[in-house]
Order: sequence, then structure tokens, then C-alpha cells
Amino acid sequence: MKERGKTSKIRALIIKVVGNFCNLRCRYCFYYLNDQQKFHVMNDSLVEKLVQEYSQYSPKHVHFIWHGGEPLLAGLSFFEKIVKIQERCKKKGQIIKNAIQTNATLIDEKWATFFKAYRFRVGVSLDGNKKNHDRFRMGIHGEGTFERVIRGIKILRAHGIEPGIIHVLTHSNLSHENEDFKFLTDDLRIRSWGINVFYDNNGYMSSENVNNEELVSYFKKLINLWLKEDNHRLKIRELDAFAAGVFRKEPNPCAFNGHCGDFLCLDYNGKVYPCDRFSSNSKFYLGDLSKQSMIDIVESDNLQKFRKFARRMPSACRQCQWWNACHNGCSAIRSNRSNLYYYCQARKKIFSYVERVLKIYTKGGD
Repeated sequence: MKERGKTSKIRALIIKVVGNFCNLRCRYCFYYLNDQQKFHVMNDSLVEKLVQEYSQYSPKHVHFIWHGGEPLLAGLSFFEKIVKIQERCKKKGQIIKNAIQTNATLIDEKWATFFKAYRFRVGVSLDGNKKNHDRFRMGIHGEGTFERVIRGIKILRAHGIEPGIIHVLTHSNLSHENEDFKFLTDDLRIRSWGINVFYDNNGYMSSENVNNEELVSYFKKLINLWLKEDNHRLKIRELDAFAAGVFRKEPNPCAFNGHCGDFLCLDYNGKVYPCDRFSSNSKFYLGDLSKQSMIDIVESDNLQKFRKFARRMPSACRQCQWWNACHNGCSAIRSNRSNLYYYCQARKKIFSYVERVLKIYTKGGD
């Protein structure tokens, strides 16, 4: 495989090993309108190729993010095969990292033992307490999934694995931030979570969209709850990102740091897209790993065009004081007319609020 070029840096590879297929039917999922009835698993030859070529492509750190649908549906033997291939393909001095995002309903003793043995980072989708979680995160028969998720978390913890939590914020659970915060911090004692704000691009659940003013109000309350908790070990991804921006440091989440196009999403069939939010959209198709080399896809005109599209900034962004901390947000949630991030106004207000709060706490109220 040829040497990679200067513009081809890929930070992580998101792999949908079973495509959109899932054992749940969460109503707000952006796969909800897709065909989730057909079960596919990435074939052995493609698995071998992706691990071999990605390991060769990345000089030192190789970051695999196993995603879905629900990736555990591929089976434990599938992932046992993956770690064996990784070990075989690993170059001297190279560090391979695995992370997996799961709904946790399938986790048992065998899965937890495997994750612990191979140092997988585990992310779990959980939307707060039972009432709020079960509102949209349902099984295939419309049943709630809260108890099954909590059971999976308890099994992980029994094996020394502390999962990170992804919490989807919808219009319906906006007003429950106090009870969800208490549940996550006091009852479940979660110490790391991220917030995905629901925004419907398809029109089937637009009533659950969170608007700018609602988002500002939510984050102000969340910041105050976090400050009252006064626990430096409690990490909330978005609060860390806002604080990093205020301190003129690079935020970690891709929706803040301007590195859109440096993460790739690989579907079970080899099709490659810029990220999960653009998967299955032919407009953003980058290539096919089953037919092309990874370096050819990474160095392709398609990816360079996407990066140009994703990083194109309106003049309003260039004039904004938070430009280097926001980078016009997530490129999948922008106005077709202005190209501005949908939550542009909210971000400005939240950054300013965080700045004021941090000045009080760092200067003792001066």
C-alpha cells in the first residue's frame, strides 16, 4: 500500500459490523426509517482487510470504534476473531485501541470478560431514569428496555469496567434534567457521559427537536447542577468542550473541533462514508473498501470534497469570537440556506455563560 499523503489523517474508524440492524427499535434513532429487518455481518475477508490496511495506514495509534445498529449482534466469536487479527497485524510499538457503543441489553458474563481482557472501552446508551429512558428506547415489541440496560451496566461493573454513557436529549426530556442528573450521579454513580441533542433531519419526529432557547436553558441548568455536585471526577463531554473553548484549547468532540472529515464510517458491506450521520447517503459516498484500498479512499477526491464542504464557514462564523471553539458545529445539522449550524445562537450564549461562570470560580468572584 502506498504511503499516505499529508492531507489524509484519519483519527478513528467507525465500523458498523451489522449495518443498521438492531435488537431495539428506538423511535428517535436516525436508522428508524431505514430497513432494520435484514441481518448482515461483515464478512471475514473484509474484516481481515480493514484491520490489516488500517493498521498499516496508522503509524502508532490505531483506533477502532465498533458501532451499529447493535454491534454485539455480530457475536462474541466475531470480536474474538478481530482481536486475533489485530494482534497479528500490529506493527512494532503500535498501540491498538478498541471502543464499542452498545445498548447493553445483550451484555452477559462472557462479553464483560472479553471486554476486560482486551481493554475495550464501552459506551452505553441510556437516557436517564426508567421513565425517561423507556419513552423512546424500546424493544421490537414496544416494551421498555431500562431494566435490561441497567443489568448490562451492573455486569460490566462487576468485571471492573466503568462504561461511559450517551444520553439523547429530546424535547420531551428537557424538563427532567434535575431527576436525570440525580439518577445518573447519585443513584447510578456514572462519572462520564455525553449528550447527543436530538435533531430530526427526516421529518418523522420534528416535534422532539430541541430549539436554541431550550438548549441554552438546559445547559445553564446542567452547568449549575454540575457545579453544585462539585466533583472533579465527573466528566460531561459537552461541558468539557465548552470549557476548553473558553480556555482557547481544542475541544475534543468532532462537533466542536473542526476535524469533520477525519473520521470515517465503514458499513458492513465495505461502503465508506464520512461519518455515521451521512451513512447510506449516496451524496456522501467515499468508496468501497471491498474493492479499493484504504489509502485510495482516504486520498480520494471524494473525501477532499467532503472536507471542503464540511469546513466551509459562513462569514458569520469568521466574525464570531467563538469561531475556534465551535467551527460551525456538526456539518450534518446545518441550514441548507445559510450553511450555519442549527444551534449557532445557542452555542454563543452557552459559551458566554460558561465564560462568566469560570471567571467567577477562577477569580473568586472578582
